[in-house]
Amino acid sequence: MNSNNYSGKILIVDDNPDNLKVLYTYLRSAGFEVLVAEDGIAGIEAVKNSRPELILLDVMMPELDGFEVCRRLKADSTTQNIPIIFLTALSETISKLTGFQVGGVDYITQPIENEEVVARVRTHLILAKTRQKLEQQNHQLQTEITHRQQIEQELKQSRQLLQQNNDNLEQTIADRTAELATSNQELEHFAYIASHDLRQPIRKIKMCTEYLVEDYGHCFDQEAEKYIGYITKSTDRLYLLIDDLLTYSRIGRKEKNPVPVDLETVVSETIEDFSINIQEKQATIHYQDLPTVEANPREIRQLFQNLIGNSLKFSGDRPPEIAITAKQKDHDWLITLKDNGIGNRSYPPPKKPGKIRTWRSLPMSIN
Repeated sequence: MNSNNYSGKILIVDDNPDNLKVLYTYLRSAGFEVLVAEDGIAGIEAVKNSRPELILLDVMMPELDGFEVCRRLKADSTTQNIPIIFLTALSETISKLTGFQVGGVDYITQPIENEEVVARVRTHLILAKTRQKLEQQNHQLQTEITHRQQIEQELKQSRQLLQQNNDNLEQTIADRTAELATSNQELEHFAYIASHDLRQPIRKIKMCTEYLVEDYGHCFDQEAEKYIGYITKSTDRLYLLIDDLLTYSRIGRKEKNPVPVDLETVVSETIEDFSINIQEKQATIHYQDLPTVEANPREIRQLFQNLIGNSLKFSGDRPPEIAITAKQKDHDWLITLKDNGIGNRSYPPPKKPGKIRTWRSLPMSIN
């Protein structure tokens, strides 16, 4: 998820028309859909009617201040998960503590810096979207655990009929079930964990899936194996998503340490990630003789994920045809991806309709 381009529906609640105008204009120019409300009561109604993805909420308002608006929204199960950022001229620590206690996720102190507002809004939108995906992953894992527990119980009953000396095996199954239950409890707290703390719980999800395949894979039918594959690929993509979040939080202090990266392997793994989409669209991807280059492995992988993903997405009604080639220029490599798609608005259209166009080239140094 590209944090610099991510946008969503924002509600601004402020009784100051000048503040509303400034924030509305700047957020709209940054690509957000913006709604406004001039007091707390109107703000609550706007939330119920429009379901914004994030709320910028002024603290000092007549009749109903920002803290009380936040309390009411957090008390409603249909609105309690919407992130709220307080806008205030107050700098006292006690006021900020009150904001966090009633459910706010951040503070922006006036006078407002426009770039800071956009950065904070995008960060919290991405965190909220990540939390939603993790909750979906948690629900899917809970379903899988329930199904596996049923299988374990049936296996236990069958083995008891065949032999009575299986205490050790039953204990092993019980221990594994307890481990899965522990992991499930930890997953329930994911919504409250900052992005840099998410790696360990996701690693546990992948480990438990490997345990299931190792110990009970012989019981799985083709459908079960397919779902296990989905779980594994989903965790891998969550790793990439977390890397993006961590990269965004480290702007200005990130160290680049290029290492040798085999582009053949990167492209092959990327094609595997998109295998279902490629099958559905009957896509053809050609590549050969791609070099090993000095680069950041995560960034290179993300680049090919974006390029191939967009080529598949913007293919129109015809089966996508994608070609990836490499050409050496002095000490650099020019990597070119061509497709027969309809194009992406972010890039210029091809000069001659109907021909495969060069979409993006990647110069890389090889030392």
